Amino acid sequence: MTALAALGLSVALVLGQATGATVHSLVTLVNTVIGIGGGKDATSQRLPLKLNQTLVPPGYTYIGSAYPATLDMTNSIRVGMPVLHEHLTDTLATSSGKILVAGYSEGALLVQQLKRDIARSANPPSPLDLSFLEIATPFIPNGGIYARFPGLFIPGILPGLAIPGMGPA
Repeated sequence: MTALAALGLSVALVLGQATGATVHSLVTLVNTVIGIGGGKDATSQRLPLKLNQTLVPPGYTYIGSAYPATLDMTNSIRVGMPVLHEHLTDTLATSSGKILVAGYSEGALLVQQLKRDIARSANPPSPLDLSFLEIATPFIPNGGIYARFPGLFIPGILPGLAIPGMGPA
């Protein structure tokens, strides 16, 4: 029962984080933002509203990545990763500008997985061309559910280490 209460509190802390921070200095260096929103934001359309609406400056391209964004995070990752990979591959092939991949809460799980996939690839993009931003990530040391409960796995809900390669980057 204590573990369930702690889990509920951690989820509330992770999903309920508010921030007044701005990433304007980071975002001004990119031309395309590929975003993946948090839970219940299946089309990733609410992500540009985060960080005082400075995530996607006027004139920059925003690509919202669609995925289930449900409590079944394992399925959300499995369904969302091919879409996220496609957005990144297409953008790298058609854009000469810089790319920021941003994820919020549950979407940050997909950003973490994308970073791992890129690190394992034979020809990864230069860090000068591709950057990542995770907002309210479940891996944040001061409140993320995976930082508080390393290896946590709830079948059908939290992927934990059930998906090969998942875990803190």
